[in-house]
Amino acid sequence: MAEIPKIGEMLLGKYRLDGVVGEGGMAVVFRAHDGEGAKPVAIKVLRPEILAEPDLAARFNRETRAASRLTGPHVARVFDVAATPSGLPFMVMELLEGHDLAEELDLRGPLPIDEAVDYVRQACQAMAEAHASGIVHRDLKPSNLYLCDQGGTRTVKVLDFGISKVLDSEGDGRTTHADTSIGTPLYMSPEQVRSSKDVDLRTDVWSLGVILYELLVGRPPFAGSVTNATAMIVAQDPAPPSKLRRDVPAALDVVVAKALAKQAAERYPDTAALEAALLPFSSGEPIAGERLAQIVHDAETNRAVRLAPSTASSPTLIRPKRAVAAAIARASSHPRGDEERRAWVWVLLGLLVGLPFAAAIAYFALR
Repeated sequence: MAEIPKIGEMLLGKYRLDGVVGEGGMAVVFRAHDGEGAKPVAIKVLRPEILAEPDLAARFNRETRAASRLTGPHVARVFDVAATPSGLPFMVMELLEGHDLAEELDLRGPLPIDEAVDYVRQACQAMAEAHASGIVHRDLKPSNLYLCDQGGTRTVKVLDFGISKVLDSEGDGRTTHADTSIGTPLYMSPEQVRSSKDVDLRTDVWSLGVILYELLVGRPPFAGSVTNATAMIVAQDPAPPSKLRRDVPAALDVVVAKALAKQAAERYPDTAALEAALLPFSSGEPIAGERLAQIVHDAETNRAVRLAPSTASSPTLIRPKRAVAAAIARASSHPRGDEERRAWVWVLLGLLVGLPFAAAIAYFALR
């Protein structure tokens, strides 16, 4: 039976496995290097048990085919595709340092408007390349958008083309009977809810609209149980972002609403058009320098606060808790604190003693 390779093992005679950087239900991801002093890479190896599941094995193969066709700056590069000596498929990829957008949201809550727009515009660029190659992602969500701080600039990389659809490919529609509805429910378009086989690139436009909405207000436009969320996706329009966040301009509401049009024909025709519509809301500059340093600092500060035993797990409570703690600290360290407290005590005592006498005098005066 095929076995997962071990740390220290060589693949293709040149990639030495240094350690495991991630594990999932389908694959194990190793950190590896190619020769002395070479830049490290990531090697994603399919688990042995997946070979017995034709649908899942086909998903992995689909991911390798799709990812290897894309070379732009906003997709993780694939350098090699092969199999281990025991027969496990693997791909050698660019090793990314950073974390995904879901974690960023969890740490910071709603993002500044231009920052949220910039992340989605970069994802639009990645998908424009994919769509030009006939690839529809079908599972865009914050956890599949990876934030890398490369060369002092924050760059978005789109990940996981495992359930991507290759347009005009006869084999794609027959790879899995589960394609009737695949993806992550909160980010699926109405047509994808009905059937993932019949979607085109406009389903990715919808998903990017959902992601933008979530980046702006801190939650997806459709939430709840899977049943409730999918029902709302098909039949209900979400509240405009400006109703939940005052500084969102009405013009940006219009862009989000068009991306989330129920009918695919009423959406932006492609991600390039969505990116162009978002341009007026972008700062026009990459997230870098002092701004990036402050973003990283704030995220790490919130991470430390969140991990503290007394901190609630909800990201929306991180900053309020910190603010309350700071206010308490300021009050307790105020140089006039004790004097003011003593003054308030005398005032309260005066009221307690004086009110009965005042009441008695008023009573006898009115008799």
